[in-house]
Amino acid sequence: SGPLLMEYNFEGKELLHVPVGLDFKHGKLYPNDRPGLGVELDMSKLMPILEVTKYDTNRAQTYFRPDGSITNW
Repeated sequence: SGPLLMEYNFEGKELLHVPVGLDFKHGKLYPNDRPGLGVELDMSKLMPILEVTKYDTNRAQTYFRPDGSITNW
């Protein structure tokens, strides 16, 4: 691990879709004891902008090697 830079430009505004977010104190981000990234997301507060209803298999061909692994040529 090393230095980390993160831009966070909400100037103290509460993010309604993130009820439990990152722990900032005096301009620094501190680790927390919550599982994963330590952030909760309230999906009910989000607005969908796209819905995928059909998977397009005609876009790209998938090639397999004799051993079953995937290759690009």
